[in-house]
This record gives sequence, structure tokens and C-alpha cells, in this order.
Amino acid sequence: MFEEICDAIRAKRGELKAGDRLPSERELSEMLDVSRTALREAIRSLEIAGIVEMRKGSRGGAFITRSGAGQVTRTFRGMLDFVSLATLLEARLMVMDAVARAACERAKSADIERLSRNVAGTIELTRQGRYEERTLKAVEFSTLLGNSTGNQVMSAILEAMASVIRRFVLIAGPHAHDPVIASRLRLIEQIKAKVPRALVRRCAVT
Repeated sequence: MFEEICDAIRAKRGELKAGDRLPSERELSEMLDVSRTALREAIRSLEIAGIVEMRKGSRGGAFITRSGAGQVTRTFRGMLDFVSLATLLEARLMVMDAVARAACERAKSADIERLSRNVAGTIELTRQGRYEERTLKAVEFSTLLGNSTGNQVMSAILEAMASVIRRFVLIAGPHAHDPVIASRLRLIEQIKAKVPRALVRRCAVT
């Protein structure tokens, strides 16, 4: 019964967009013909999974989340209790290889513009000596690249990884360097030219 309730709410999610409110607890209970106790447990599980978020107040309730990365982020943060940051960065490089290739096939002009603005912003922040902001801006590049593939799972994974890495940047402090700029500019040119997947070179992501 619990799984059936979760599946029914997930199906309802497909009819709504991010930020939309689910029917009230009473309405859902009647629609699904289940007890409110079972419904609450199912919604709590979906909240943990990052599918819905609960808001309090007169206009509160269960809302469709705007991002699928919430639970993935928490999972990566939990994993860092057992794996090193170096291991996470290595995995990120592997994922980025696949993402860069997909971006060359699927990225739209608006995606390319966002990537270009990100690199330009990184360059300007470096020039101004605002290194902490610069590093966070550079980390954001991978999230934008993931979004350009049009694959929501890939976007969520990269957004989650970026969130964890931003946390480490704030703890460890940034470095006054920008070794990624040249490689990212090359990658953007490859995306514009729609270079075949087999020829795409890995983009630096540190």
C-alpha cells in the first residue's frame, strides 16, 4: 500500500510543474482511497527523496520540488564520511566526460550563452581579486553544462556534486588561480561546432 501511494503521487507529479501544490491531505486521501496516516508516511518518504517539499502556514502543504538534486546532494554529503574528496572529484571528472560529449550534441544557443557568461564572470572576478566568489562561479559551470544536456538525472547529479564542492571551497578557502579558463573556452567552441562525441576533449572542472 505504501509503495502504491508513492507511485500514485509520483504519477501526479508528472501532471504538475515545479512549485505546484499537491491536493490537500483530505483530497489525496479520498482520491487514492487510503488512510491519512498511510498518506502522511508516503509523503514523508517523498519529501526525504526530494520529490516534494512541505511548507507551513495557511498557504502551506506539499509542493513539487524545483530541483531533483536535494536528496542526491544529501547522499553525496553522507558518502564523504566514507570516501575522500579526491574520490568525489575523480568521479566528477568521469561524469563530466560524458556530459561534455552530450552537450556537444544537445546544447541550445541559450545554453551556450549561459556557459559563456559564466566563464566571462569567472575571468572578471579573478581580475578583481574576488577569489572566493570566483571559485564558486567556476564550480557553477558544471551545473550549467549538465543542464545543457537536457538530461534531468545528469543535471541533478552535477548540481549535487557542485553543492558539496562549494561547501569544501568555503571551508578550505579559494586559491588565486584560474587554470580552467582556457579549457572551458575550448569546450564552448566545441559545443558551438557540435564536435562529434569521440573527438570531444575533457574540460577541466576544478
